[in-house]
Order: sequence, then C-alpha cells, then structure tokens
Amino acid sequence: MATDLETAPAPSITDSDSTFTVSDCDSTILHGISWKMYRKLRKMPENYNIRMTYDRGELEIMSPSPLHEGIARLLGDLITVWRLEHRSVPIRNCGAMTIKRSVLERGFEPDHCYYVQHEPQMWDKKKINCKTDPPPDLAIEVEVTQKLMDKMGIYAAFRVPELWCWSGTTLKVFELSKEGQYVARETSLCLPSFPIAKVQEIVRQLGTVHESELICSFHDWIRDNAQPR
Repeated sequence: MATDLETAPAPSITDSDSTFTVSDCDSTILHGISWKMYRKLRKMPENYNIRMTYDRGELEIMSPSPLHEGIARLLGDLITVWRLEHRSVPIRNCGAMTIKRSVLERGFEPDHCYYVQHEPQMWDKKKINCKTDPPPDLAIEVEVTQKLMDKMGIYAAFRVPELWCWSGTTLKVFELSKEGQYVARETSLCLPSFPIAKVQEIVRQLGTVHESELICSFHDWIRDNAQPR
C-alpha cells in the first residue's frame, strides 16, 4: 500500500475489491474503500496536506490547486475582515477540520467552517466530537474543477445548516431545508448582513489584482457602506 498519496499512484492503495477512477483534474476517486482504510489513510501524517472526501465506500483524494487554495483563502480573509468590523457577532473558525462519523460512513474537510449560532457552546472546545457536538453552522466549499462527488449530499447528511459554494465565478448560498435538501438563498442565514454580491465581485478579481489590494478594498467598502449589527 502506498504510504504517501501525494506521490504514489492511486492504484497502489489496496483494499478488498477496490477500484479507482482518475479524472482530468487534481482528484482521484477510489471505489470499494472500507471505513477502516479511510481512517487509516486520513491519520497518516504524510497525507495531512491532502483533502479526502469519503462516502460509503468511495474515497475522493484531492491535491488542491493554487487557484483553489487562493479562492478559499481569500474568502476566509474577507470573512475575517467582516467579523473585525462586526464584533458583536461571535464566530468560532474551525478552518478545514476533518468531519467524520462512522454511523454515516462519511467524512470530509470543508474549505472553511464556522460556528456562529453555536459559538457560545463551542468557542473553548479543544476537541470537537462529531457524535455529540453540533455540526458547524456554516461551511464553505470551493470548486474550480470537475465535480466528482455529491458534496451537497454529504453536507446534508451531517445536517450542516448553511453552505456557501464557490463554483466557476459565482458564490451561492444554500440553506438546509426541513426535508434535508439545500435551497438557494440571497443572503446568509448565519451572517445576515454579509455582502455576498460584493464578495463575489472581489473574488472574481483574484489573479488580476493583488490579494492585499482586494482585502483592503473590502475593508474600505465595509467602512463606507456597512453598519455593524
């Protein structure tokens, strides 16, 4: 079995009756992977920089591209700028933590996730237990290449109330309905005054304007246009 997924070819990862599919992007899907194998691969220190999404026997292994990481980082930075101007809104940033549950046979790492409504009970926790603690109130998923797995279905299985999806050049906001399906929204449920359209406009400029300038422009826009809650 390969010990480094970043350099070893996916076919060398073996589990009983497993197969693999290689896409034309930076992702590979392995089929027939057991929960035990997924947990073993996820815990290997040499795989810490690799994103893994597991869904009942299917394992997507992704090595994020510079574009993917740039968009994700900028979105996180803009949320940080916004929260500094809205200090009355408590937020616990959990980054790209691994979220997994054996009973669901699913596991994933969002690009960002936050506790907002549940921040009062989560702000000081050193370790989060997905069995007993609530899921993040808000998660962000960035897609810049071919979508291989049903990420929305996985988020819904964990009952994540709000999901932001960056796809192509668009930032979309979704709320989990009572029926367990994500429904599009115009504004954020967790951060109602967060300017989704303005952030989309700024992120679209990534690669043509320096990141520091984009962040500063957002800070100036908030100062001139937005009122703290």
